[in-house]
Amino acid sequence: GIIDIYPENLNQPVRIEFFGETVESIREFDLATQRSIAQKESIEILPPADFITENQGSSNKLIDYFKAGTIFLIDEPDLLLKENPGIFFKTAGFDRSYFSGFPLIKAESIKQADKEYITEVYIDSKSQPSFNSNLKLLAASLNELIKDNYRIYLACSDEYQVKRTRELLEETLPENFAAQINYLDNSFHEGFLMPSIKTAVYTEHQVFSRFYRPAKRKRKFQGITFRELNTINYGDFMVHQNFGIGKYAGLKKITTGGMEQEAVKLLYKDNDMVFVNLNSLNMIKKVFCPGRCYAKAQQAWRQ
Repeated sequence: GIIDIYPENLNQPVRIEFFGETVESIREFDLATQRSIAQKESIEILPPADFITENQGSSNKLIDYFKAGTIFLIDEPDLLLKENPGIFFKTAGFDRSYFSGFPLIKAESIKQADKEYITEVYIDSKSQPSFNSNLKLLAASLNELIKDNYRIYLACSDEYQVKRTRELLEETLPENFAAQINYLDNSFHEGFLMPSIKTAVYTEHQVFSRFYRPAKRKRKFQGITFRELNTINYGDFMVHQNFGIGKYAGLKKITTGGMEQEAVKLLYKDNDMVFVNLNSLNMIKKVFCPGRCYAKAQQAWRQ
């Protein structure tokens, strides 16, 4: 396998080549030609500059960045246990398990998990049956679900397909049954059933054996250009796509990974600040009616 990484602390992107789980080579390469430039023994990957603040602390484990109550889906717990015997339960040298305090959704049973330190959440679900465009088979399935007091949702790709599918089912199902189906004008990749809460979600494209291709969403947020950056004055309000509205405080040179880089400095409430690397100007833009300066770390920004 190959992974390409674009660290902000390096001048060139890096290509890491794997053989299984073993790193075979680390190479800098030219983005335009894809040719290798230099072989590397190791690299240091730093977070983006716009996430680095002067008062930022450090963390020993990735899980320390997640909020309390975050739910983790564990797909193959036995493989994780093989790599790290203390990941699900307390062992010698560990004062707590790695996932202590976090609920887990298990795709299979977690053997040897210490129940004192782990909360297991189990969700039962089944795949949508195959109907091969046969409305009689679909009607029979829906009849059984309705008799069993299921809530039924039929997800269609758009409003036209909702109208078309409703008309077809109203001709096939008894009137009192057809009225109990809820239609959605936005679809999913696959339908499913959840017996524990008596809910069924079928997708129209699976019913009629069609390939589902979700519509591409256009990115609404558009940042500024270097030319526009030169027109911004100290104290002007700017909005960051992730952190909200702050005040422009000029350009500042910061050092990351031993390399000096120029970044846009944004000031926020309570003396909080964000540095945006000049390569990430697509993350910020000027605003003219800011209202008030939002606290970066306390309030989520929605465009």
